[in-house]
Amino acid sequence: MARATLLLAGLALAAALVLAVAKPQPGKLDSVDVDTVLKNKRLFDNYVKCILDKAPCSVEGTELKQRLPKDLANKCADCTPNDKTRARKVVNHLKSERKDVWEAFKTKFDPESKWGDLDWLN
Repeated sequence: MARATLLLAGLALAAALVLAVAKPQPGKLDSVDVDTVLKNKRLFDNYVKCILDKAPCSVEGTELKQRLPKDLANKCADCTPNDKTRARKVVNHLKSERKDVWEAFKTKFDPESKWGDLDWLN
């Protein structure tokens, strides 16, 4: 009896761990309102300076800076649909409104032009 209970408890724990790993966890970036950042020059510039190593980063800026290389390399394979929507919005904004920042990001994160213009986001 004790052995069966222990086995069931072990199986339940294993199932919980699998679900925890498989289910995307909300991240620090989920609280960032992309529309507000894109419309607010001060906020936008703070994120840009953080990502380009020109100023200290907020918690969210640090998270973004850490995630960018991996997300670019695997074409956002680990991103949620919401992450992809938000990334698409930012990339489209940079390409159309802030070409200087877009070029600076490409120089930093894609100096060999491996990922092109991130058309796979669309």
